[in-house]
Amino acid sequence: MRLVITDFLDRRTRDLFDRKSVKGLFTMPRARTARHRPVHPGEILSEEFLLPLGITKYRLAKDTGMPADRVGRLVRGTRNVTADTALRLAAYFKTTAEFWMNLQARYDLEVARDSGDVTGIAKIEPFKAA
Repeated sequence: MRLVITDFLDRRTRDLFDRKSVKGLFTMPRARTARHRPVHPGEILSEEFLLPLGITKYRLAKDTGMPADRVGRLVRGTRNVTADTALRLAAYFKTTAEFWMNLQARYDLEVARDSGDVTGIAKIEPFKAA
């Protein structure tokens, strides 16, 4: 099965594609194992909070008392959300610290599952109560 760009267009735009004889020109094979990369909490911070609200990394750092380097590395995805960071982000954006910690925990689990380095886990026998 092939994914065709016209599958995502509305009827009017699709008709334009048909009339110009470009139907099927932009096609891509569908991925068999379409797995998305894990989303780092820093990406969510950037895309869902900073950009829509027009807040710079420097302003966030200044307003929350975090080092600018910490905010920059968090947004780049090279730093994890710590409890301290979660508390500061929660207070600033009126969310909860659990929200930020759960984003980090989910990211860590997805990275661990995707790493393929779980050979010993399959050998673990479940605990059996006596």
